[in-house]
Amino acid sequence: MANKQSIQIIFALKIKQSRQNEALSFAQLSEKTGLSISYLNEIEKGKKYPKADKILLLADALNVSYDWLVSLKLDKKYAQVSKLIRSNVLDELPLEMFGIRPTTLLELIAKAPDKLNAFLNTVIEISRRYNMSVENFYRASLRSYQEMNENYDEEIENQVRDFLEKYNLPQDSPIEFKDLVRILQNEFECIVDEEMIHEFPELQSLRTVYLEGNPARLLLNSMITTPQKVFSLSREIGYKYLQIAERAYTTRWFEAESFEQLLNHYRASYFAGALLMNKERLTVDIFQFFQQSRWNAESFVGLFEKYQVSPETLMHRMTNILPECMGIKRFFFLRLRQNGKRSRFVLDQELHFSGHHSPHGTVMKEHYCRRWLSITGIQKLNQLQDQGKENELFCGAQVSEYIDDDAQYFCLTVATYNPVAKQNVSVTLGISLDKNTKKQIRFWNKLPKRRVNSTCERCVAINCMERAEKPTILNRERQVSKIKGTVKKLQKMI
Repeated sequence: MANKQSIQIIFALKIKQSRQNEALSFAQLSEKTGLSISYLNEIEKGKKYPKADKILLLADALNVSYDWLVSLKLDKKYAQVSKLIRSNVLDELPLEMFGIRPTTLLELIAKAPDKLNAFLNTVIEISRRYNMSVENFYRASLRSYQEMNENYDEEIENQVRDFLEKYNLPQDSPIEFKDLVRILQNEFECIVDEEMIHEFPELQSLRTVYLEGNPARLLLNSMITTPQKVFSLSREIGYKYLQIAERAYTTRWFEAESFEQLLNHYRASYFAGALLMNKERLTVDIFQFFQQSRWNAESFVGLFEKYQVSPETLMHRMTNILPECMGIKRFFFLRLRQNGKRSRFVLDQELHFSGHHSPHGTVMKEHYCRRWLSITGIQKLNQLQDQGKENELFCGAQVSEYIDDDAQYFCLTVATYNPVAKQNVSVTLGISLDKNTKKQIRFWNKLPKRRVNSTCERCVAINCMERAEKPTILNRERQVSKIKGTVKKLQKMI
């Protein structure tokens, strides 16, 4: 069933098609109908839907029937457009976020040659074959949005400053858990409950659950660490203070309802990170850390202890600060988790700035390079746990040099145990090493270096001791290359 947006888009396409068929400019159509040029422009953009009397004027001026203009049927040339509208894909795509009007997209598709339509159908088929869900698309769109804006939001930074001043909270020391509870309960009528979530076994894998009501209730999993609790409360305050209505009700999605919901979760989380870690103060600390003459794991661990945040929260906040405050614009952020067996790893969170660096999460069932610090960090954490050191974490750094090109990255990894998900997780910040970053990270050349690649299936390092799978994709590509070379030789012989 067509919704309001679809009806406006169909009407807009028909008006534009009819106006062009009659070779009328906006000014000429305005003169014939008495409607303003700006109003006609809004109609063709799909932003306005005129009342019946104005539709009659348009139908008469364009030599078409009123019934045809208001019907939802489209000409044959718009078959692909009609298919998209019926599928409600336009409701799922966050087009406006990227400055694209739905009518513009549909016009391009309608005018496209058969090859473009075939390409669109191919993309749809690939997404079905690899079970690409709407949520996957939303997450990819959010990553693109973050990368376009260098993961920095000046408006939220300013809103955090206003919030701290309004509630007389410290900017140079950690905010206490009890103060966040007090603000949520007294200012935003939201009760913090650490008991109820444990009454429901199916909720044990969640950090928080938000329940609407008067008052509202935030269920907090008591299994998470104190820094995670503080971050969860800060994010909830972000939702309230930023007056975000469309939101997720858990900290984990099973089915994303809209891109707006995912974006709002990011905005509330950004608010929380900025609230817990003052931008100017953290910038100084990161600069001083990078300026040390030698790598010091304890020094970095001291940062998330100083701010009383989790390693992941600190490294996420660093992705806000590096490009804006330190001029470091080429880096990536990754989160890997150990899935079931110790030999299986899943890349479930990533950001790439100024280029899509390896490693990346587009690989389907391939084995990620075991030389990545993201994976060796988890493996070393496994060893500590086997020795009975269950409360330990791993913090390390290395220079990763990619086998297939000259790219070098300073990689900083922290691996910890997640008691809620009951699995080991690592977070990694990889900074591209160039003249600028080599000056800023003084100890980079004193770190161990490792030659890495994307996945075992694509790797040329045949004698790699850490290899988890044979180079099947590489061998297939080489075989195809040999076939092509032989065919070319045969053609020259004839």
